[in-house]
Amino acid sequence: MIKRLTVLASKISPDDLVQVMMALRDLAESAVAVSKVNAARDVALEAIRQKHDLYRQAFDQLFAERREIIQKHFKVLDRGLATNDQAVVLGALQGLGQIVAKSPFMDLRLLAQALESGETIEI
Repeated sequence: MIKRLTVLASKISPDDLVQVMMALRDLAESAVAVSKVNAARDVALEAIRQKHDLYRQAFDQLFAERREIIQKHFKVLDRGLATNDQAVVLGALQGLGQIVAKSPFMDLRLLAQALESGETIEI
């Protein structure tokens, strides 16, 4: 291989050889730049995956708690209907109305800030 390069080098002008070497250097620098971009991409994708997992867990928890509270209100409503207790029925319906009227997405920006702060939050 070295013998071939020596033969080739003897047939190439010094200026052309310098240009080839500079082109090889540029190619190597480009490869390093591509590697850095790929590494940065991988880091960014991992951060996105982690945020996705965090948000999914937070929303799973939030909606599970809402579902549980709604189910309790329906149990109270069923009991009020079974006993014909208008006050219990009215209280259950008012409670359901408050829960349903308040969307968990209303405070989405605040929830996002809390989730991304890294602090422990209570949902």
